[in-house]
This record gives sequence, C-alpha cells and structure tokens, in this order.
Amino acid sequence: MVAFRRVVIALAVLAAFAGLASAQMNCSPNITNPNAQVRSEDKTALLADLLFICTGGTPGATGSQAPQVNITITLPQAVTSRGILAAISGFGTPTEALLLVDDAFVYSGAGISAAPTQTPCNTPSTGCVAYQQINAVPAGGFVPSGSPAGFANPPNVFSGVVSTSTPNQVTFYGVPVVPPGTSGTRTFRIVNLRENASAGSSGPIIATYSAVNTSGTGAQQLSFSAVTQQLGNSQQSLKITASPYTVANCNALNWAFAGTISFAQQTGFVNAFKTRQLPTGLPGSAMSNTSVVCTGPNNPVNCNPSATALNAGGGLSESGYVYGGFAGASNPAGLADYGTRLKAIFNNIPSGARLFVSFANVSLASTVTGSIGTVSTTYVANAVISTNVGNNAVGAAALAELLLSGAESLPDQATGPVLATPNALSATQALTATLPGVNGSGTNPALQFFELPVAGGSATAVWEVFNTSGSTSFTFDVFITTTAQGTTGSGVANLSYAPTITTPTVPAFVDPNAASPQTAITINQCRTILLFPYVTSYGGLDTGVAVANTSTDILSTVAQNNTCAGTLYGDPSPAPTLPAALWAVNGGTSSATINSGHVGSFALSQYAPGFTGYLIVSCNFQYAHGFAFVADWGNPTTSSAMGYLALILPATAPRLAPGVTVEGLVE
Repeated sequence: MVAFRRVVIALAVLAAFAGLASAQMNCSPNITNPNAQVRSEDKTALLADLLFICTGGTPGATGSQAPQVNITITLPQAVTSRGILAAISGFGTPTEALLLVDDAFVYSGAGISAAPTQTPCNTPSTGCVAYQQINAVPAGGFVPSGSPAGFANPPNVFSGVVSTSTPNQVTFYGVPVVPPGTSGTRTFRIVNLRENASAGSSGPIIATYSAVNTSGTGAQQLSFSAVTQQLGNSQQSLKITASPYTVANCNALNWAFAGTISFAQQTGFVNAFKTRQLPTGLPGSAMSNTSVVCTGPNNPVNCNPSATALNAGGGLSESGYVYGGFAGASNPAGLADYGTRLKAIFNNIPSGARLFVSFANVSLASTVTGSIGTVSTTYVANAVISTNVGNNAVGAAALAELLLSGAESLPDQATGPVLATPNALSATQALTATLPGVNGSGTNPALQFFELPVAGGSATAVWEVFNTSGSTSFTFDVFITTTAQGTTGSGVANLSYAPTITTPTVPAFVDPNAASPQTAITINQCRTILLFPYVTSYGGLDTGVAVANTSTDILSTVAQNNTCAGTLYGDPSPAPTLPAALWAVNGGTSSATINSGHVGSFALSQYAPGFTGYLIVSCNFQYAHGFAFVADWGNPTTSSAMGYLALILPATAPRLAPGVTVEGLVE
C-alpha cells in the first residue's frame, strides 16, 4: 500500500521470560496528529513525539530493583537528531532524542510535586538502575525511585544512541520499567526525533519500535499493542519566485530596481517558516529556556514547543524539547542552532554591476513606475537592526533579517544571530526619497539596502526568520547599480532554505531546485529603434539615410557612444544585408559606431541597388534621430525629391502595450 511505502520492516523479537502474561505492562502509542506536515527539503526534520501510554503489570516489592529494557525506534531514513555526548565504542553516539518517563515528572506522596524534577541518566549505553516504590498517586501510578534508601529523583530522562552501522535506528538502553498495575498508567515519551526527510520520497513517515528485556529471565517487561506509528507526512513545502524588472544601460544606473525574490509556502502547507524557539521578547532567550517540560504526566499532547504546534498542524519553532541536564553535553538537547533561514544565490551577475538586497522583508508588493524602475515599497514596521532580540522578535508582522555575509551556518549567539551591519559590507544605502530609482522615506536602519560582495559574478544573501505571525511568504527587494553602457545580461538566482552546506547543523536542508535557477536580474542594452518606412534604389531613385547621435546637447546629457545597425525589409526578397560599418561619419570614415554629437549617413544604392522597402535601424544609445531623402537622381533634366523624419519604435517588445490597438510612434 502507498501509505506504507516508507515503512522499514525491522521488528525485534521480544525476549521470552517466565511468568504470567498478565505480569507484562502493555503500552499503546498515542498521537493526536500522525499526518503533521514535515518539510521534504529538511535534513533534520523534527517529527511528532512518540508517546506510549502503559497499563497493567504487577509491581515488584518496595525497594526491589526495577527491570530494564532496551527500546529501539526505527525510522525510514537516517536519524539526524544531534549528538550531544561523545561516541561510545561498540554502541554509537548519544543524541538529543530523549525518552521521558512519566513526562519527567516525579511524584511526592499522594500528589505531584510543585515542580518537575528532570534527572538524566548519564550512562546512555547501559541505562540506569531504579528501584520500586509503591505510593498512591493520582490515577494510581507508581514511580521508579533512585535508591532503596531515599527513593528520590529517579532517572527519568534517557538519551537515545545512534550507531553508524544502523543510522536509521535510535536505541534507549537500560530503561527501568515499573508497572503501574491495573488501575494506573505509566508513560514513555520520546521527543526530539529528527529524520533526514530529504533522503526519502514524499508521504507518510512510519516509525517501527520494539523492546528487548535486559534484566534476565523472569524479569518484568513491557509489550506493545502495535509495532508501528506514523509520525508525520513528508511534503514539499517551499515555493520560490524571482520577479525581475528589466532595466536598460543607457546611463549609469544609480539604484535601479531589479525586482523581487519571494519564498512562499506551498499551497496547503502549514508553518514551513519557523523561529528558533517560540517568539519571545526576552534578550538571549535562545539559551535561557533549557528546562522546557510537558504540561503534566500522562499527557497525550506533545510537550515540546515545536511539536505541540506540530500536532496541531505544523511546528512553530525549529527547536524541540530543550534540555541541558546531561553531564558533559556539548549542546542542550533539542535546541536548534537558529530559526528557518532563507537563501538566495545570485549567479551570472553582469560584469560591473553592484548588487543590493533589502535588509528586511517587504510587507507589501513593490510597485514600479518609470523607465529606470522607481519603486514604492512598504517594509515591516518592526524591522529594526538589533543585537538584543534573542532568537525571535515579537510583532504584528512577519520578519526576517539579513545575516552577515558568510554567516549561513553560523549558529545564533545568546543575543541572537550575527546580522549584517553597515561596517561589514562595502556599501549600505538608506531608503530616502532623494535616491534615484527609489520612492520612499525613512532613516530606520532596517530600511537599508545592503550590498552583497560579488565574486566571479556570484553573490549570496541569507535571511533568518524572527517572527512568522502566520505568514505564508517572505519577499525581498533587489537593487543594482551599473555604469553607463555597462555589461548587459541576465543574472539568475537559486532560492532555497539555508543552510544547504554539509556542515552538520539544526536545521539543515537540500535545494531540490538547484538545477533550475530563475532569472532575477535583467540588464538590456539601451537602444533607440528607428523606422524608415520607405527607402528605394530602384528605377533611377535613390535614398540617402542619415542618423544623428544627439546625446551631446546644452542640457548636460551624458554622451553615449555606440553602434547603429540597419536591417532592410522588402523586395527583392530576401532583402540585401547591410554591412556593419556602413555609416560615413567624421568626414566620411566608414564606421559601425556613431559617436555622440556626430551624424552617420549612407546612400542605399551603395549596398542594395534595385531595392524597395523599409529600413529599421537599431542604435545602442539614446537620442538617435533619423532622416531620409528620396530623390530621382538619374533624370538629367527634371528630378523630384522628398525627405522625412524616421519614426521611433518602442525599444522593447511588444510594440503594442496591453489593451492598445493603435501603434504609438514618435517622429
């Protein structure tokens, strides 16, 4: 069946032991939303918690050692929960995948203690010994206890071990089992299960699990009512769009709007964009929240910040159940390195162009007017540069901010990520009404555009999500500057989550669209296109054609020197081809170039005798103007002649604007 395409059949045979079947504690999986969405681009996809609610069994005598079991979870793809302790020879690496006994709560007398006590098992390869104590508690439960004398702070947090030989399995060794009896319940909750979802196909993610007794013949053991459970549904989550605005290189482009790039959720996907932890206004909140616990024992609702919402249809944060209690741990378990990051890799940037992107996302679509791209843009109200925002920002609008160049995989610090700063890049421009090509105002540094370092025609920008506010998309503006008559061409962009490099971080992604970049920057050659509607060199007639480069004037216009090329259309067909250097300029010198302040001319009979039709001349500069003179040069007694100005065609296709039925030509 399609629903089980990703099932890994890896059932371990439960160890046989003496005793009545009624002595076994039976555990049933419980999950509120097995179809929670998982990003298929994610190499460290956080799955839903796997919660076992256990009943039955016969407790041992007070003070007796509780039996122990090894619990193994098998996923379809490699387990990518972060390692938090050094590898153990013959076993593997202890990870942030945790097993919580009774949601890491302890009981005191007949009630629950005022605060939960999380006690780690610091020997992940052998587990931890616990002792049994029979205390009446709500729901009739029992608690494993730490020692025969004190019965206090039993081990209730276990790290799962992943070996290199079976990378898709995680095993919790030596978990003590104290059955609750027939009237109570005991829970085993497994949190921070991460999988390389990008390595598999889309569809259900099915976990297989088993338990093996480790305490010898006759010891108490648990059994499962089912051996598989769906922990999520892998789907493509990201939709990317580059919307270039074509500019021409007539003059130096000073802040020409180049377009937008957008990262959006696929239709129907929920919460593809996440903060590092849940949004908070507390500075340094990334590291302060190291004791997140469940809301209560035996609670079937997931207890970590991300998966709580995950069970409701999509996690809100990249972090899971955050716990920092293991001795010698390199990282707190469950804590992500950063929130969702969004990356744009620009390639084929035309030579000489400088590239700028908005520091923060735009909250409304940019609107463009004018020939050089005057843009009106609205930015999010709370987009402020700050090193004191913790991991997230609280506000009414979604917010993502630009990271320092090269910081794609650099983890957030206690004060937040390393953001781009004015001194870190070669140029930073503020959005003001006086900038050519920009229509707006404001001195807030968040309304700045930051220059991206360009090397070999490539540049990279990475933004981190600070606040989602239920947003389904993030859009950023792109600006360029170029010299007059600079290099033309189309720059492309690969848009994806970040990071997509091999450095092991949480989260980490692949770019499924790496082979399909989108056009993001288009610089066209500045042109003036002239139409000479009637030219002839037939029947004794001839046509003189002249083009003036009027970019030198009394108005301080920037002079433009470039080529003009002519193309004939008419009879005979096919029409003759005009040579590139047909213009007589600067005293009659043949040249393809007509410099500013000069006129180029030729007689049609020189290159196309006996031709009648029309001529289109394309000049790679502004302010070209044409004149044609048709005369009966061959009649020795009487002659007739007429002259006209060339018409100016639109420089870009189509010649008719949308909805216009009459061609607008300029004389």
